[in-house]
Amino acid sequence: TGATLDLSGLGQFRYGNGAGTFGVASGDDQKGTMTLAGDNAIMAASIVLGYGAGQDSTGVLRLGAANTINVNSIYVGRMKSTNTKLEFASPGGTLTLRGVAGGTSRVNLYVGYNDNSGASSIWVNGCQVNWNNSTVDARINTLEVGYNNLAAGQGQGTLNFNQGTLDITTARVGYKQGASGGIANGTMNVGGGSVAIGSLVIAGAAAGGDSAGTVNITGGTVSMSGNITTSADCAGTLALNGGGAVLDMNLYNVGSATAVISNFTFTAGTFRDPGIVYGNVRLAGAGFRLFEQTAGSGQIRAVISGSGVGLTKAGDGL
Repeated sequence: TGATLDLSGLGQFRYGNGAGTFGVASGDDQKGTMTLAGDNAIMAASIVLGYGAGQDSTGVLRLGAANTINVNSIYVGRMKSTNTKLEFASPGGTLTLRGVAGGTSRVNLYVGYNDNSGASSIWVNGCQVNWNNSTVDARINTLEVGYNNLAAGQGQGTLNFNQGTLDITTARVGYKQGASGGIANGTMNVGGGSVAIGSLVIAGAAAGGDSAGTVNITGGTVSMSGNITTSADCAGTLALNGGGAVLDMNLYNVGSATAVISNFTFTAGTFRDPGIVYGNVRLAGAGFRLFEQTAGSGQIRAVISGSGVGLTKAGDGL
């Protein structure tokens, strides 16, 4: 069953070591669960949950009602890990997440991160950040959800968010770095709040291999300040499905002439200010869909297919 540390009966918990590592099950063949106090402040160089170099480890960190975390990097499942989680102990909590310097500094967040550089088959499965139903204010430099550096094995992770603000410089959801043969599989679910992303890769591969990435937007606003891209022959899914959901491209592109998002499904919501959309857009269900162009001109170089209620266009272009 592993070790359990439950601090939920405490009013406060403080950890301050800007050069240290805050870990739960951060070694081979370990299982651990830590539940934080009501009010928490953590400062560390890194937080490592579930890190097995050769043997499987599972680490779970449950946040309290109020949490401030200043850290350079967070790993939720690294190299060989199963069912590692970063989550709230109860709904309605708050989290402010920054780099170790605080202020406007940023953190790197790695979920289901297999950065093993050897040739063995190492698997990272079922690793998850679940921030649903609590308010999160996070400034993130690099977000990796489902990453694999091996020519074998897997990196698999999921991020859930529906309340608060995420400000992300670079995000990759399902990325295969190593040679062909391994698997990377990432999922990002946005159900509310505000998400700003500089650049987004959905299913990418540096040197071939099996990569799958899914971004589901069912609520809130995702605002891009760069392109949404993928790699050829990878399985990328972008789904916009929520009456109040908005994907604002700010005149940046979806896909490219050489690599298109293989499954772009538009069920309900607003698709705003795209630059160029490549590939295929599938209409599904009977929700209200709005293509909204408020600035400049946009182009749909895609095949629009499907049935049900069609599209409503607002503004110029398209």
